[in-house]
Amino acid sequence: MKLNHIVQYINLILVLGLTVGCSITKPYVFDVREFDRKSSEYLLGISDRIYVTICTSNLKNNYEIETSLAKNECELFGKIAKYNHYSYSECPLTAIKAVVFNCEG
Repeated sequence: MKLNHIVQYINLILVLGLTVGCSITKPYVFDVREFDRKSSEYLLGISDRIYVTICTSNLKNNYEIETSLAKNECELFGKIAKYNHYSYSECPLTAIKAVVFNCEG
């Protein structure tokens, strides 16, 4: 009986993890220091952007939206966005894929 409850609990965790981790969310600009109260960017705002990270779902191809977000963010600092790489280790689980652009100019 106890083993049955453990198996059900593990299954519930797996289903919830996959649901959250694989959910389709809109792409957004991610800054790891955005809510770090010790960061100067938190207190004074961003003064320069070297790169921009766009977090997006792995299930849907959002290349146009990702590029547009990066372009708009880099333009705020008088720069242009150039694709650098993608990663699965930089964004939260709700939007697991990170597309990183350099802001050049």
